[in-house]
Order: sequence, then structure tokens, then C-alpha cells
Amino acid sequence: MDNIYPMIIGGSAFPFKTWLVKPYTNAVLTEKQQYLNFRLGRAIIMVDGAFGQLKGRWRVLMRKNKCE
Repeated sequence: MDNIYPMIIGGSAFPFKTWLVKPYTNAVLTEKQQYLNFRLGRAIIMVDGAFGQLKGRWRVLMRKNKCE
């Protein structure tokens, strides 16, 4: 069985790293590249939703300055 290592999802503006998964930005993408971009987009939507729920539950996370 293959090992699955933790990865971070990032935007295309980030530099390439072995631990960073970012979408393909080529003008013409293969079907597999399009599928990866689609799945990464779905993962980003889920992460954003989770952070939204956390901010709704713990309002302190909404503050910009933690020293207030």
C-alpha cells in the first residue's frame, strides 16, 4: 500500500514545493489535469466552508487584531 503524505492546497501564485498541491495553469489542459483542477477547486470550497463554520461558532476568530 502506498503512503499518503499530508499536503497543502495552494493557489497558482505560490511557488512549486513538494508538499504543495496547486492547480495547473496551462492554456490547454489534458483531461486528467482538468480533473485535478476540478477536485482541487472542490477541496478549496470545502475548506472555506469549514473556516466559515469555525468563525460562526467562535466569533473571536473574526477579529483582525488579537490584542483587543
